Amino acid sequence: MKLVIAMIGENLHGRTLSNALTINNINHKCIIEKNTKRSINRENWLVAANYGPKIHEEKIIVNNIEDNKVKEIYNNLDGFVINGGLSILNPDVLKNSSCRFLNVHPGLLPFYRGQNPIQWSVKNLAPIGATVHFIDEGIDTGPIVLKKELINFKSK
Repeated sequence: MKLVIAMIGENLHGRTLSNALTINNINHKCIIEKNTKRSINRENWLVAANYGPKIHEEKIIVNNIEDNKVKEIYNNLDGFVINGGLSILNPDVLKNSSCRFLNVHPGLLPFYRGQNPIQWSVKNLAPIGATVHFIDEGIDTGPIVLKKELINFKSK
């Protein structure tokens, strides 16, 4: 199976996910957008802090997730793209790619979709966890592959 980690934007999730795959000897390709001052600062901080193992996979610099380089990868990939901080995908990309797209969502779906699911879980004293799901045209609405509860305030 071939994997691509899409680390678009200024998100740390993709770096963490890529490091975990590297530690487990799973080959993958990284797509990283580095055209914002914030993402460059974060990348410099990660290097200076020696955060986890170095990523040895191919890094592809793109301006956005609609970049032709990205579409070419998606169209020629027999495998999965794992979202590591990706913004919402254009429905045409989802429909016209030969690969499937997975998202690692830092919340328990379907209860806490969208941004800040951990904060909302804490505010409501609801369980905190993570969900892996296929990406569809909705926001965090695709079929769930795996869901794991990590903390349950009520069971303590």
